[in-house]
Amino acid sequence: MQNTIYRTLVFRHIFLALSWFGGTSIDRSKANNIVQSTIDAFNCHDRLIVIIPPEGRRSKVSGWKSGFYHIAYGAGVPIGRGYLDFGRKCGGFGPSLYSTGDHDKALAEIQSFYKDIKGKHPENAAPIS
Repeated sequence: MQNTIYRTLVFRHIFLALSWFGGTSIDRSKANNIVQSTIDAFNCHDRLIVIIPPEGRRSKVSGWKSGFYHIAYGAGVPIGRGYLDFGRKCGGFGPSLYSTGDHDKALAEIQSFYKDIKGKHPENAAPIS
């Protein structure tokens, strides 16, 4: 199984452990065309799990980036919706969503799913754009 994680999220020892399990980091300080690279990775592996953390987890942002949608659409894979609700102190998974090419409809459905879920730093929450 192949895993990908932002390099800034892991300390050296955690990165080494994830690498041992097949993990790959992403260096966000460079323009790497991550969307196309991730689509290509899906095409090269029989099994691949990509976890993309939400925007606004560290600082205020004006809106969600939509790379996750373009990855799912380009690779023909579902968007799994997971959450940690710090308001209710619970977590879980919602229904998967397949990208149909209707970007606005999909983002509206995703926004509806997350509207009542409170993140760890709700003051940093941003609308899906």
